[in-house]
Amino acid sequence: MSYKQRVLLYSETEATDIIDILSNDFDVFVTQDFNELNAYEQKYSPSVLILHINDADIVPLLKYITLNLNFLDVPTLLLSPLLEAKDEHSVLEMGVLEIIPHPDKLHLLATKVRNISHTFSQQSLYQHRLNALYVHTPVMMHSIDHEGKIVNVSDCWLRKMEYSRNEVLGRKSTEFLSESSMKKAVEVILPKFMQEGSVENVPYEFVTKSGKILNLLLSASAIRNDVGGIAHSFAVLFDQSEKITIENELFRKTSELEMIFNSVPSMMWLKDEQNIILRANKHAADTVSMSTDEIIGKNTYDLYPEMAAKYHADDLEVLRSGVPKLNIVEQYTPAGAPTGWVKTDKIPFFDPISHEQLVLVIATDVTETKSIEMAYLKSQERFQLAIQGSSVGIWDWFDVNKDKQYWSPRFYEMLGLKDNEISASLTNLRKLIHPHDRERTFAAINSHFDMEAPFEIEYRLEHSTLGFRWFLSKGQANFDDAGNPCRMVGTILDIHDRKINEQELAKKQEELVRSNQELEKFAFITSHDLQEPLRMISNYSELLQKKYAHSFDEKGLRYLSHLTNGGVKMQKMISGLLAYSRIQEQVALNLEDCDLRSVVKDILDSLVTEIENSRAKIEINGDANLKADSVQLVSILQNIISNAIKYRSDRPLEIDIDIGTNDLGWIQVMVSDNGIGFDQHYADKAFQLFHRLHGKDQYEGTGIGLAIVKKAVERHCGEVLLQSEKGKGTSVTVAFPVS
Repeated sequence: MSYKQRVLLYSETEATDIIDILSNDFDVFVTQDFNELNAYEQKYSPSVLILHINDADIVPLLKYITLNLNFLDVPTLLLSPLLEAKDEHSVLEMGVLEIIPHPDKLHLLATKVRNISHTFSQQSLYQHRLNALYVHTPVMMHSIDHEGKIVNVSDCWLRKMEYSRNEVLGRKSTEFLSESSMKKAVEVILPKFMQEGSVENVPYEFVTKSGKILNLLLSASAIRNDVGGIAHSFAVLFDQSEKITIENELFRKTSELEMIFNSVPSMMWLKDEQNIILRANKHAADTVSMSTDEIIGKNTYDLYPEMAAKYHADDLEVLRSGVPKLNIVEQYTPAGAPTGWVKTDKIPFFDPISHEQLVLVIATDVTETKSIEMAYLKSQERFQLAIQGSSVGIWDWFDVNKDKQYWSPRFYEMLGLKDNEISASLTNLRKLIHPHDRERTFAAINSHFDMEAPFEIEYRLEHSTLGFRWFLSKGQANFDDAGNPCRMVGTILDIHDRKINEQELAKKQEELVRSNQELEKFAFITSHDLQEPLRMISNYSELLQKKYAHSFDEKGLRYLSHLTNGGVKMQKMISGLLAYSRIQEQVALNLEDCDLRSVVKDILDSLVTEIENSRAKIEINGDANLKADSVQLVSILQNIISNAIKYRSDRPLEIDIDIGTNDLGWIQVMVSDNGIGFDQHYADKAFQLFHRLHGKDQYEGTGIGLAIVKKAVERHCGEVLLQSEKGKGTSVTVAFPVS
């Protein structure tokens, strides 16, 4: 089935004659309402638009159509028998391709439409291919009209210049040039282009949207109009930025290599088989008082006649074997200077350009090193003299794989031996070490060898007359490239008197700890055993009050009351002592995660009666988690909060409990009240057992609570701080380290 081109016909009348002429060759779509032209054009995509207008006032109508409708991209024919000659030019300017008077030339209509349709199809195909080229080409391209404005641009151009198409079209291409390139374009390139119609490989600097400079080579050609002017031009631009960057980087690296080559403090030559110097660095040239250009081409025999034969023989050995010769220490005589020493490395080198096998010679002056070696030998002599008078014994295990060692004279002296009285060896050292110290001493040496752990140990060595004495030994091993120990040097120091003193002190400390433990056990047992007779006294005194109170006079009842109250107080004191001793004797804390806010709330719940009776207003601020013994933590905080409730004044009681961290990062709880307070001078005494800061008759208590608080806090490695002012209140802070 053949495909027909489409024609869109606007006619004020039915126009059946026109339709009959066109319908054999085309698919014809007709409308009598020009407002429908846009919709028809979008729906059918016609190849030709025919406007059939019989109105004499045709120009205003066409102006309206061109301003309000979108058909200017479609070839348009006007059929009008009433169009006057004076209006033809205006109509053509409005986009009409051709005017056909009707009906005089109606028979030509089909042929004209066919030709126009064919031309339009070819142009569309050409335009489609050109647009595809602009989209897909990897090259920067743009097209320019007769005013120098860009009418089309490749996607590659847009990507590199960082613009969108709408930002570029309609602008002059020279707007994107750098200032220097703009001047060159206006003064030189554009006049030449206008005259010759083309330019090739013009270097330009284009400026991207972000301000980056692109170095481009521009080639352009022009299409001239009928009068010889430039109607249209086309330009291709090749990005040279990457090439320039690579060239600059290559130049930089070459310069760096040249700088390094000439800055190396060693002498460097590149020589061939004939011993000709092909290249030398500045240091090598300076040794013979030449420039680097002058030394090139010289023969080693010209520069170092006394040693040239030896140098050349070594060079040939390296060239023929292909194996480097390293660390050659030999003499040389630089120009105008005495004979010195050099350490030379000779390395085979293949030149990839000349395909020659060359030798690279690197020689370092070691004359100063030789002088240092001589000075070292002299210092060794001084060292031997120094260690002879030292108070520290020195030992040297030359080779850890062998038994032989060196012991200084002072080493022998500290053992009560004459110099070299016994041979210095690992075997004899083992014999001198106390049997109980041997295993750990040699374990420490092995640990030093295996893990490079510091070697510092105290052990006993046998003195020839005084028996075993304590010594402190320190040492350090040297390790080879494979990490294996090869030598170990160290010292010994007599610490016998200090060690004996330490042992005596430790023994006394141990006795003190044991004494404290026995006292703690005694306190616990005593307070525990007192419970039974005390309970008996309390019980019988209560029975006397209940059953025989009527038998006593007023004085007897007062005595009986004192007896009962004394028993109660005594029971509280013994309970406090038991609590205190339990804290003392506990070996390990049962640590667990404690939410301090929850702990405080639980304590307040247990004290609800006291809180209600005192009408206390209590605020809890903050929160924190602490790893602690929960039983002791409750005891600490309950004692502090109970005291804040107990020692209140006549004014309404307010207690603030703040939970957080202090400046050291420790977790702390601060309990502040507005109670009676006390003189800060007596703060330290508040933590002593049975010490009270307030009268017994005024406030109940045993004087043990704060002592329990202090001991429990210290068991957690924490601190407790008591601050108070008489008549204004008290603040108790307990702080615990995080770990």
